[in-house]
Amino acid sequence: MIIYLCYCLITTTITFTPVTPYVIKRVEENPKLQNYDLSSIVRFATGSAPISGETLLSLQKKYAHKYDD
Repeated sequence: MIIYLCYCLITTTITFTPVTPYVIKRVEENPKLQNYDLSSIVRFATGSAPISGETLLSLQKKYAHKYDD
């Protein structure tokens, strides 16, 4: 499911996506997703649950994205 989501994100060059913290964490931790270029996404937004500071910092470091809460 997560890999299919990433495939959809890169084939349609989406720049913004609202996602749950669970999905962000799965994208962040899955080694298979390192092969996907998610650079078209300039902003993630979450709101269904709190996101840990550790996950947020790792996401920002890895993808240099902005975060909206």
